[in-house]
Amino acid sequence: MCCPSRSSSLTGLYVHNHNVYTNNDNCSSQHWQTTYETRTFASYLSNAGYRTAFFGKYLNEYNGTYIPQGWKEWSALVRNSRFYNYTLNVNGNKVKHGDDYHLDYYPDLITNDSLQFLRYSKRFFANKPLLMVLSYPGPHGPEDAAPQFHNLFLNVTTHRTKSWNFAPNPDKQWILRNTGKMEPIHEEFTDMLHTKRLQTLQSVDESVEKLYNELKELGELDNTIDNIVLNIDLAPTFLDIAGVKVPDHMDGSSVLPLLKKTTETNKSDVELKKPKDVEWRHTFLIERGKYTKESDNPFRTLSKKEWLTIECQKPEYQSPCSPYQRFECYFDGSETRIRKCRKSYWSPSYQRKVHQKCICSSDQSTDTSDHKYEESFDLNSEDLLIKSKKRKLDSNEKKLQRRFLKE
Repeated sequence: MCCPSRSSSLTGLYVHNHNVYTNNDNCSSQHWQTTYETRTFASYLSNAGYRTAFFGKYLNEYNGTYIPQGWKEWSALVRNSRFYNYTLNVNGNKVKHGDDYHLDYYPDLITNDSLQFLRYSKRFFANKPLLMVLSYPGPHGPEDAAPQFHNLFLNVTTHRTKSWNFAPNPDKQWILRNTGKMEPIHEEFTDMLHTKRLQTLQSVDESVEKLYNELKELGELDNTIDNIVLNIDLAPTFLDIAGVKVPDHMDGSSVLPLLKKTTETNKSDVELKKPKDVEWRHTFLIERGKYTKESDNPFRTLSKKEWLTIECQKPEYQSPCSPYQRFECYFDGSETRIRKCRKSYWSPSYQRKVHQKCICSSDQSTDTSDHKYEESFDLNSEDLLIKSKKRKLDSNEKKLQRRFLKE
């Protein structure tokens, strides 16, 4: 999600630590401004002597009444993404733009301002390091592509993968189980939206090429590093590259230790390797938009290894999978992991309901043993899928549905 992800990029913090959960809640709020905005990578780099510049979209709810701490050159969009008819805060002054492509098309304006900043910095501050952030509106809506790209990707179908518009999905999460295939008009809209997003990204690609060539012409291309991992790693990586101590409160890690450069005979050929002695994550955290009521969940303080140690002692996670078991724990030779049982597609609650409706021969008993369940499910897959679509949601699924709709 946009604002939570941007906030993580700026601060190096997970969502639960900077408290920006949606594109509205706490996004550029007073609490954010006083508590977290003063501790972005821009603040630390500015204090370390860097010339800092920001061009583009900042945060969804940014109202343009102030310049965030740490930025010496500031040109940021007021509120959410626009390509035309927008307002910028340019170093403290509100500047309105209209709908003239040559004067106002926002992606081009971001690129031109950034190129000008690079040239000016090279000329007047040649010995001073700089940080420049470019934040383009594409492929955000309203997907207004530059005129020269309007005829591209008109018949593209790359988004139509095997899982595209696939239904029914009785083994998936509740919202997919209760969602059918799209109507033809919705398919057409999805195709059109994908085309327009690809068209808007052409301006971004074009801008990256211009910046690349400008850095090369200025002799600064070899003075950059292009390997980035998670968004929370951006802030600590920037600080580490600049030789600034990474604060302990940041959740992310600098990727700099992962980059071992070996210069060949041709100095332009650089091989990036991962040193064997550097420990690095093999999993990462994905967070939902809002907290659930289980805010006091003790598992939130546990590492993945500690959590698995506890969970894998429970009978519902034992290996091998028993009939209707959803997940199993296993040891891959180095550590304990958890995975989905491949042949377990039906929840126990659904199986009980199906058996009560007597999807079985008349001479079967109501024995609930595994053997009887296997006999009662001696149906073709089409019958099962039809019946799964007609089933009612259980209480837990209803709670999830209500919570999802509120968000």
